[in-house]
Amino acid sequence: NPQRGNRVAQAPLRGVISDQNQRDLTRLQFSSMTLTPRLPSRASLGADSARCVMLLRMALDPRTPVLIGQGQILDRSVDPTTAKHPVALMAEALTAAALDAGITLPSEVDAIRVVRLLSWKYANAAHALGVACGIRAHEYATTPHGGNMPQTLVNMTADQILRGEVDFVVLAGGESARTRAAVRDVDLLPWPVADNASAPAPSHIVEDLALLNDEEMRLGIVMPVQIYPMFETALRAAAHRSVPDQDERIAALWSRFSAVARDNEWAWSRAALTTDEVRSVTPNNRMIGLPYRKVMNSNNQVNMAASLIMCSAARAEALGVPRDRWVFP
Repeated sequence: NPQRGNRVAQAPLRGVISDQNQRDLTRLQFSSMTLTPRLPSRASLGADSARCVMLLRMALDPRTPVLIGQGQILDRSVDPTTAKHPVALMAEALTAAALDAGITLPSEVDAIRVVRLLSWKYANAAHALGVACGIRAHEYATTPHGGNMPQTLVNMTADQILRGEVDFVVLAGGESARTRAAVRDVDLLPWPVADNASAPAPSHIVEDLALLNDEEMRLGIVMPVQIYPMFETALRAAAHRSVPDQDERIAALWSRFSAVARDNEWAWSRAALTTDEVRSVTPNNRMIGLPYRKVMNSNNQVNMAASLIMCSAARAEALGVPRDRWVFP
């Protein structure tokens, strides 16, 4: 962010390093938050090498938000005696995130924030996650429903870290929808029962916006299967592409997605599909809403969880997290 974090005024550099290296350093500062991908070699910097490295370190605002760890978990079991409930999956994901960061989870954090879930009811899922991992938090928060909520939490948390309102935050989300679909009788699941008496009420930190306006409701345009095909049709029309051309284009895109999923151990569906396989309408790949075939649609019948650890650059430094592990959101 050239406005807030990664900023050094040019004037103070004059007389400290050569004009050419000053230009290289300034260009580096405004081109990359990681400070390393386009770093000039020590040989090219010559006598300015140590000063440039020192100035780069000074350039990074200690309040700069960084993502230091991520964890993902999936559970394919639908056996009610072994399948894990959502917070149990989130706890495993958070443990994996700490391992990814190379840190021990602190006993106290500023906030634990959990994306609102559907597959099981908790009095406060964020608090339940903290208890499961032995962490106390000043804030246990949840969100409204919405597919944009994970990114919303990342954006909000990054902004609050930059402003100094929080310093170390855990984000998580998870569902056990596959198990719930397979095990209709909840009495067969030995999962925790919501206890409103022992858990604090969750903080609601994101405004619950109306998903539909009056005109959409009047026209009966209320379901994703109606709305997203309209978006796709508008994109196609704006690009002046024919329906077959658009089908080819998005089928090729989804084919590339599936090739990535094939090599990702945390992907639920790992079958690599050709463009023709994505585009062809078959009994196993029916048309859901033109132009989206079944394999193009999201699948919420999964048992999966993920967690992120975000903190300030100063906190990451203090924790000893190597800079090559820092991701700048």
